[in-house]
Amino acid sequence: MHLYYEQRSDGGSRFYRMSWQESIPESGSLAWLVRLRWGFVGQAGQQRKLWFSYREEALHKILHLHRLRLRQGYERLHRPTAEQSRFEFLFAEGTEQLDLFLPLSAA
Repeated sequence: MHLYYEQRSDGGSRFYRMSWQESIPESGSLAWLVRLRWGFVGQAGQQRKLWFSYREEALHKILHLHRLRLRQGYERLHRPTAEQSRFEFLFAEGTEQLDLFLPLSAA
């Protein structure tokens, strides 16, 4: 699953995207991968990968980053445009109980 945000200002629009999934890193053990991508809209931007041993740790970090983006003036987009939705949707099983993580349509 992923969450997508934009912040608009006179200096240009910025984006921030978080996605997460279960993954098996080189160590061979099951882990959670959280991918972060940010920058100016229309540019490649920067990216970072965070690994977590437990799903709860990953979701705690995602929730923290979500709140931080909102405090910084970013707006979460619920219906991303074609440019924003070109990323693969990654659904984390069991997150539907959290309002923040309800599956969203890209249409």
